[in-house]
Amino acid sequence: MVQEGLSFSDLSKRRVASAAPTKLAVQWEVEMIDLLVLAAMLLAALGLGRPGARLIGLRMVGRLEALIFETALGLVGLSMSLFILGLLGWLRAGPVWGLILALAALGIWLLYEELRSNTQPRFKLPTLDRLEWLVLLPTGALFLFTLLLALAPTTGTGGDGSWDGLSYHLTIPKIFIEQGRIVSIPFMPITSNYPLGLQMLYVPGLMLGRTAAAQLLHFSMGLLTALAMAALAARYANWAVALLSPALFLAIPLVRHEATWPSNDLGVVLYTFLALLALINWQKIEHKPWLVLAGIMAGFACSIKLTAVFAVAPLGVVLWGLVLAKRPRRLSDWMAPSLTFGIPLLLFGSPWYIKNYVTVGNPFMPFLYGLFGGANWSAEAAERWRLYLEAFGLRSLGLAGFQVPFFILPAISVGCLLVIGFVALKKYMPVTKILLGYTLLYLALWLVAGSVTPRYALSIYPVATLLVVWFVSTFIWRSAVLRPVFYGVVALGVVIFAMPGGGARFLVQDTLPVVVGLESQENYLSRKLDSYTAYQFANAQLPDSAKFFIFPDNRTYYLNRSYIWGCPYLQAIIDYDRYDSSSDLLHELRGLGITHIIVHRPIYPHYRQLAGHEPQLIAYVDHAMRLVEGLNSLGLSEVFEANGVTIYALSDTPQAQPDNP
Repeated sequence: MVQEGLSFSDLSKRRVASAAPTKLAVQWEVEMIDLLVLAAMLLAALGLGRPGARLIGLRMVGRLEALIFETALGLVGLSMSLFILGLLGWLRAGPVWGLILALAALGIWLLYEELRSNTQPRFKLPTLDRLEWLVLLPTGALFLFTLLLALAPTTGTGGDGSWDGLSYHLTIPKIFIEQGRIVSIPFMPITSNYPLGLQMLYVPGLMLGRTAAAQLLHFSMGLLTALAMAALAARYANWAVALLSPALFLAIPLVRHEATWPSNDLGVVLYTFLALLALINWQKIEHKPWLVLAGIMAGFACSIKLTAVFAVAPLGVVLWGLVLAKRPRRLSDWMAPSLTFGIPLLLFGSPWYIKNYVTVGNPFMPFLYGLFGGANWSAEAAERWRLYLEAFGLRSLGLAGFQVPFFILPAISVGCLLVIGFVALKKYMPVTKILLGYTLLYLALWLVAGSVTPRYALSIYPVATLLVVWFVSTFIWRSAVLRPVFYGVVALGVVIFAMPGGGARFLVQDTLPVVVGLESQENYLSRKLDSYTAYQFANAQLPDSAKFFIFPDNRTYYLNRSYIWGCPYLQAIIDYDRYDSSSDLLHELRGLGITHIIVHRPIYPHYRQLAGHEPQLIAYVDHAMRLVEGLNSLGLSEVFEANGVTIYALSDTPQAQPDNP
């Protein structure tokens, strides 16, 4: 098990330090690396997924559907393969990239064989009128806009998902790479013990020092979801729904933002939607391998994120509803489909939880601490974490003396609209019943959980979008008045998007220069991330033996020195309630071998805001800040300050070293 202070390899340091191109040609060469990494990953996924689909005996219907499911299945296999390499201590560039390149070569050969054999009809674009193309054109512009944003360096400032990218989505795989194996990180007792199935797919790109490669892979999850929506609608609805529903899904602002972050939410969206589509195909075709595939997709969703349980649990209810519709007469009629779905789900969903149980004693770390306990955590930290989650995700309003989750109001509205659409789409009953049932079950679970975090409900976005477009295409499309009105609304959205202060201006002025090489990545990151300059100073000027205490920021991906987090919520190594004075805290830090402290004052208000209205949390955060600020009077030496981020050296600590000639 890794110790709390971690240092990164010299190779990793050189890659981060050298990622500052200033010339256009050089920058495009760097961006091509990201795109080539993505291409290699997707080809390797196809090279693994197509034989995997054949192994379970899956019969695909259309070429698009086959490509989506085989690629998704291959990504599952790649993630599991990297997980095994990590457990064995073989998480090195040779084994990892050797595996990917071999599978990518197989993927290229399989594509070549398919094109040469031409056993399936070629894909033909349906005939569309001018209004339908009017919707697709802005969608193409939005797609390009999102792709360019995904090519920019990760700044950790675009939202929760972007912040988490530099906190753990990228940082933990980077630590795995440095260690050469999967480890439990004591100062990250929460995030390093999350299921990290998607983050393992970021490892190959991060081995090359490329954060944009991870963003592009997450971007591809959203794109594959849109293509899966098109495949479902093309089979069970019509081409208008097949083209317009993914277009609107990709235009949802939250989806676009998520697609530019190195996060994991779109991975859950993709695999839960594919599991739902596989269940629908099983219900229509009665081909058992579709049920196996649904279990694999659902299981991998659970290997991506703990909260995927809210998206996966309704799938089980949908399955039982489909079994009930077949009028089962024997217990085996219930058990056979349940086991066919459940065994793959457990097989592909459990590895990370088993790893947690073996390494820290709690499969669901940090949850259920009272039942399982857990290493590097405490009952006090668990209580603070519970309060933090309530402050972060639960919003209430008083209604007749009861506390009602605020999310119930939009949920009831959406539910009523979906029911109306369901009644209106009677001729599509089998499929719309499944889509609507899944959506309402999902919303019901989130009402119980009391969550109002929009990105945690992303898994219903493609399903709800399909239902809405299905409804519109069935009724509004036939109206000579309503149809142009709908397109007028879409056009208005494009105009708003392009207005000053909108997304287009943001892209041109803020992000496009670094993507095309008119601004160096070094300058871009220094401008966007206030701690970046301090971290680069520490990487270049302070001794390799330096060990840092970071307070309170946890976006530490760009720091290539040994460190521990001091974040009040996400670690328990430093429990501020144990210290009565700053002298006690300083004594503890010295005992941990800390030589330098990095204090990130601009985000003090952010961390206090995270405490919400919980008095216990507010008092704890204020106490932690007082202790850290009190260290200034105990002989610390300021060695660097920029953007409100200050580096202090403890007494008797070596100071900055000159640059090598």
